[in-house]
Amino acid sequence: MTVLGWVDANEAFSVQYAQARMRGYQLLADEIIDISDDADGDIVDTEHGPKVDAERVARSKLRVDSRKWMLAKMLPKVYGEKIEATHEVGESITKIVRQIMRA
Repeated sequence: MTVLGWVDANEAFSVQYAQARMRGYQLLADEIIDISDDADGDIVDTEHGPKVDAERVARSKLRVDSRKWMLAKMLPKVYGEKIEATHEVGESITKIVRQIMRA
């Protein structure tokens, strides 16, 4: 039986599994900060002077973006993009409402 089978078959295990997954997501969020703050190796000394190690910086960005993507998919209410919906009433709607109000 797989772990997900155990989750379906055993409610106590299901609760423990959910708690463990949540801790794992929290660790991913913490890793984003750790990766972002870690500048070790970003600058390397070359015979022409210090240079940015573009590959290392790009790899760090990929690691952060991968974790952000995963968190947004697994916990969209917490880590997903906030979409702001706005609605403007057009002039024709306003005219109709005024006509109804006069009637």
